[in-house]
This record gives sequence, structure tokens and C-alpha cells, in this order.
Amino acid sequence: MKKISVYLFLFLLSCPALVAQVHFAGMMSTKRVGMFNAAYNPAELTNLTNKVEFNLIGTSLSFGNNKMSIMDIRSGKSPQSALFSSGTPLDLDVNVEFLGPSVGFRYKKWGFGILTKAFLKANIDDLDVNLMNSIYSNALLTLGSLPLSNPYNQRINSSSWGQVSFAASRKIVDKVNHQLSAGMAVSILFPASYANIGLTKFSGTIKYNLFPPQANLINTSTKLNLAYTSNFAKSFANPSDFTSAIWGEFGGAAVDLGLTYQYINDKKIPVIHAGMSVKNLGSLSYQAKKINVVDYNVNIPAPTATKPGFNLFSLATLSSLTQLEGLLISSGYMTKEGQSNSDVQIKLPTTVQAYVSIRALNRLNLDVNAQYNIRQGEGNKEITSPNTITVIPRFQTKYFEIYSPWSNHEVTGINGGLGIRVAGFYLGSGSIITALQSNSKQMDVFTGYQIGF
Repeated sequence: MKKISVYLFLFLLSCPALVAQVHFAGMMSTKRVGMFNAAYNPAELTNLTNKVEFNLIGTSLSFGNNKMSIMDIRSGKSPQSALFSSGTPLDLDVNVEFLGPSVGFRYKKWGFGILTKAFLKANIDDLDVNLMNSIYSNALLTLGSLPLSNPYNQRINSSSWGQVSFAASRKIVDKVNHQLSAGMAVSILFPASYANIGLTKFSGTIKYNLFPPQANLINTSTKLNLAYTSNFAKSFANPSDFTSAIWGEFGGAAVDLGLTYQYINDKKIPVIHAGMSVKNLGSLSYQAKKINVVDYNVNIPAPTATKPGFNLFSLATLSSLTQLEGLLISSGYMTKEGQSNSDVQIKLPTTVQAYVSIRALNRLNLDVNAQYNIRQGEGNKEITSPNTITVIPRFQTKYFEIYSPWSNHEVTGINGGLGIRVAGFYLGSGSIITALQSNSKQMDVFTGYQIGF
């Protein structure tokens, strides 16, 4: 289980490029409006800087958690000991987002676009650190016993998918000083992989034995959800198990809705640029033959001589989800509650995006961006996204921008970064400034290039 619980989702920590969860921080309200902006709000198609816009590539890589800091990494502390340190449950989020080749154009009061995107997500939510330490560490053996109780649904979750979006927008108010546009994007989804291990309302006790070393779960009750696509059946421990499946076969659709408003002064310069969008109204659909979803009731009674409980150390050597499922069934403590025999719908992370950019001085803007996750994240068949709010002071000219996004993230707290744009090229991080501090728990980088004429 050490591999399943740690290497499974923390392999990205070994990649130097993956050093925040706020994707493309500060770019949503950039002066140059291109296909990147249309990807987050389809109404921006009527505001494209050029009549025709192309996005060549855009990539955002992010990592955030509530346990492991930059100091832990610099000091050589192992990810396991840092992430499973005592105290609050572990929350962790690793995200990779790609904006692929995309094109859009303006025609009179209309805007149209076609966009390609891909996503790779790995999340750990409300995970009991004492439970995880008891799986792969002997450090707690001297405690004798340890009661556990977690009222939430603690999850280890991973998902990946691609999508092609067809977007359109129209100006519904087009006055000299006021412009209001509405837009919609319909996305065709291509789910590739999905995995979920969920323990709902877990309560029990771990009884430790020194000779022989054992950590036995006793007096335990919970519900276990186990779901995985075929690519995770044989292995769930290597980076290639995740990255080999990003774009799958057709399965599902989603809708984005958006509005934008601009107040333009008499010199035809936007003084206020604001927008709001609702993203990812839809679900990924996995074919029944490609995904296994099973719910179990877990009931481990008081120990006896013949049944001392479920030994957590037995999970330490597992490297696939089929091995995990087989071990749980053979223990005799798990009874199958239900198994899905039809296509499985996984809800996308539906969010509300809102932003406003105010021209404070001649070349200085002050922007505010916010993201709110509509879904609570407690369900086993949904993908989550965090709540954030970002304030961005920005110096900008037609071809150059420099800005500093400062975000309040619900998991990692306050983060500060820096970004630049030169014509259609952009590069930045939403956390590089605070990442230089030893206690920062968020790291990210993003870059991309778009052109227009």
C-alpha cells in the first residue's frame, strides 16, 4: 500500500517542472485577449485582440498540499514523512492542464472558436495520516492501540481526459461606452483513466503488536468505494500508469456558459473589463467494460485468537488495484454491497469563474480573479477543484505585461507569484515568490504561445 498511497500520486514530485493549483494565474484578465481567454470564458470570443487568433500550446503544471513545505524538500525529508506528519488529515492536489491547438475569429458581432484541451488530475482528500503511517511505518508500534475516526469521505483519486470544444459568442449590448457579450461552448469529452479509493465515515481502532510487528484494524466500520479503469488494473505505482492514458475514446459532453462586460472611455480604451463563466456542466462517461466500480461494507469486529483483525502491513507491498481488491475480499471482513454493470458517469469539476480588471492608471491595472467550486467533493463519482481568490497588480503595454498574482487558496493559503507576457508568449508562476519562502506548500509553472492577425 505504500506504493498505492504515496508513489501513486507523488511521482510528480520527482519532476523538476512540477514545482499550485491556480492554473495560468493572472492570465485570465490579460490585456491581450486570445484563445486562452476563450478557453475559460467563451464570451471572450467577441473581444479577441485580433480578428483571427491561434493558440499553439499552453501548459500549466501545479502541486499543492497542506502538509509538506519547501523547507521539507530542501532538507531532504522524505515525502512520506512530511505528508503523513501527525495532525490534520492530508489534502493534496496535483494537476496538469494542456491547451492544445485552437483557433477563433471575430465576425461582426459574433465570435467563433474550436479548442482542444487535456487534463491530468490526482487528488488526496481528508486522508487520515495515522492510518497511512500504520500501513508502511513501524513508528507507531509502541502506542499499543490508537482510535481513529473520520466523519468525511477520505479519498485517493486520479482522472485524465481530453476534450474538443466548439464555442460561439455574440455582443448583446454594443454601445459607445458599454459592451456586453454572452457565449457558450459545447465540449465533446474523451475520458482516458479514472481511479478512486474512498472510505466513508471511517471509525475503528488500530491495535499494535511488537512481536511479531503488526498493525491490526479492529472494531472498525466503514464503506469502501473502489473504482479503476483497465490501465490501473495491473499497475498503479509507476508514472507511466498515469501519463500513458490522457486522451481516450469518446464518452460524455459538457457545456460552458459565459458573460463579459466592458466599459470603454471616449478614447476607446477599456477602463473596466469583467467576466463570469460557469464551466464543466457535464460528466465523463466510462464504458462498463473499461471500468470496475464496486462498493463494499467493511465490518471488522473485536479480535479473537483466530481472527486478530486486518493487518495493515499486508498492504505495504501491493502495486495494483486488482491486488488490493483481492486482498480485501480474501480477508473476510469485506462484503460486496453493489457493483456497477453499466456505463459509469463521473461528474466534472463544475466551477464559477469571475474576474474584473480595472485600469487604475495609464498603464497600471488592478485585477481580481475568483474561482468557486459548485461541487462539495464528498462523492466518489466526482472530480473536485479548489476555491481560490486572486488579486493581481499589472503593468501592461500593447506587447508587454508584467504582473504579480497573489492568491488565497483553500488548501495551501496565501501564495504570490510573477508572470510576464511578450506579444503572444507568456510565462509565469502563481507561487514563485512565496515558494522561495521555507514554509510555502504550493508550487507551479505555466507557459504558452498564441498568435493572431
